[in-house]
Amino acid sequence: MSNELNERLQQWLTESGTSRVTLAEHLHVGKRTVDSWLGPKGRPIPYAKHAAIESLIAPKSLPGHIAVNFH
Repeated sequence: MSNELNERLQQWLTESGTSRVTLAEHLHVGKRTVDSWLGPKGRPIPYAKHAAIESLIAPKSLPGHIAVNFH
């Protein structure tokens, strides 16, 4: 995967335990589309999906806490 967003998305899926099927449902695409983004050839994720993905993988903060992202 050459795309940095693809890599962060794969890491988030692993860390959160979210399946590719669930991700596909949230993004209104098929699982095969997600597989093509995260597969060995790493097809680019369309810009139209970037904002939705970023909102899913962004660190969440608890009330009274500051979210810190060291990436």
